[in-house]
Order: sequence, then structure tokens, then C-alpha cells
Amino acid sequence: MKSLFLSLFLLACLPVGASAPTLAPSPAPPPCGLSKTVSLAQFMGDVVDGVIVVEPPPDTALVVPAGDLVLGGQSLRVYAATLCLSANARLLSFASGERPATQPNVGETGAPGSTSAPGGPGGTGREGAPGRSAALVEIIVTDRVLGDGRWEINTSGMPGGQGQAGGLGGTGGNGAKGRNRICFKQGPGDGGPAGQGGSGGTGGMGGRGGNAGPVHINKVILQAIQDGAIVVRRYGGPGGEGGLGGAGGPPGAGGSGGNGAACGGGGGTGPGNVAGNAGAKGPKGAPGITGALRLVEP
Repeated sequence: MKSLFLSLFLLACLPVGASAPTLAPSPAPPPCGLSKTVSLAQFMGDVVDGVIVVEPPPDTALVVPAGDLVLGGQSLRVYAATLCLSANARLLSFASGERPATQPNVGETGAPGSTSAPGGPGGTGREGAPGRSAALVEIIVTDRVLGDGRWEINTSGMPGGQGQAGGLGGTGGNGAKGRNRICFKQGPGDGGPAGQGGSGGTGGMGGRGGNAGPVHINKVILQAIQDGAIVVRRYGGPGGEGGLGGAGGPPGAGGSGGNGAACGGGGGTGPGNVAGNAGAKGPKGAPGITGALRLVEP
């Protein structure tokens, strides 16, 4: 009751038109209740010879920030006394969905057919680019892991790239010209049949998936894995998709009829034909190799 009267008294003492004072928001509690911390994100740009080395002072805890940290294929070596998992986070060797570009262009176009013959098959597409392999991730914590967050360490290899599309089938050969009319000796001939278009080329094989990177841990991290606080994924990247089959080649033209003469007309045009069959999609690439999980001690 006393505090209520005091509050009313203070409000009454405010000048006319003045607003009541607002209380400043309370500062966020420090991660894991620790006073001396440093974020793992601060070290991500410190790359020397393809390696990121993280080694805070013994009295400073290493905090894994919420969200994703992407290594871009670099190696990571962490040596800390205390690890703070204050939020859900992921460490990725490669960004989700990252893969080599599809092989450009298409395989070679098939050769044109000779007279009335089908066109040649389109060339097979080139194999897709291989996915990049992930590098070593080593996490050594000598004292303890704190916090109620969950950290996923993913050293999976990059998927392979898609193979090149097969080449266009060759154009079917044109039909032969029919024989000419010779009065009182022979009638005119019709033109020869057109050749079918060549079949499209088979798509190229997908690129091989990249190998997963090895993960080295010590007993403190092993215990965190067993407790479910840390999850390690180290799969070989999936093989790339096969290239698309090439389109079938166009048919040739029917041959022209033989010429007429004074005693009569010429022959008819030869029959047409159809386009070639489309090529088959290329096979999927082979997956990369699974990475090893090794228990080491500093």
C-alpha cells in the first residue's frame, strides 16, 4: 500500500503534459551464464593455408552462435576449455544446395544420313563435374560443454554436378531423285524415300559426389554426442543427375520425282519419314565416401 501511494505521489508531481518515465529493458543474460565468452563466428574469416584455427584463452568460453556457419570447404580446428551451446546451430562444410554447375551445351550432333539412310546418333554428353570433398573438422574441448542448445556438425561432401545433355540426332538423308521420263522408252520414276532422323545422344553421367570430411573429437565432445547435444553427420555427397537425352534428328526430305518430257509429266515426290527418337537420360553419378569419426586426445 505504501509503494502504491508513493507511485501516485510521484505521478502527481510530474509537470503537466510530461510523460511517465520508462524503464530501460533488462540486458540479455550472458550466454550459458558466463562472463567471458567469444563467438565462433568471429574466427570464420581467419583462414591460413585453408585452415581456420580457433583457440580462445583458457578463461574464455567459446560460444556457438545460432544459425548456420559455412566453412566453404575449409578445414576447422577448435581448441577450447569450455564450449557454450546456447542455441540451435549448424556447422556446414558447404552451403545447403551448393553443387557444381550443369555441364554446358550438348554433345555433338549426329552425322547426316546418306541418300535415304537414317541420320547418325547424337554424341553422348560429357560427365558432370565432381562435387568438392569436405575437409577435416577437429573439435577439442578440455573442460566442459554447457547450454541447452543443439549443434549439428555436418562435413558431408558436395553433390556432383549434372551431366551434359546428349547431342541432337543427325538429319536423315534425302531421298534419291526419281528417273526422268524418256518418251517411248521409260516412264518417270518417283523420288526415293526420306531417311529417318538420327536418335538423340545419351545424356552424360552425373558427376561423382564429393567425399565427406573426417571429424576428430575428444572425450568431452564424445559425451556431448552421447547426450544428444551434438550431432555429427559425415555423408558422401550424392552423385549428380545424368544429363538429359538429346533430341531426335529431323527426317530428310523425300526425293524429287523424275523430270517429265514432251510426252508426259514427271514422277512424284518420294515419301517422307519421321524424326529420330530422343536419347536416354544419362546415369546418376556415384556417391562420395563417408567420412571417418575419430577419437583423439590433444
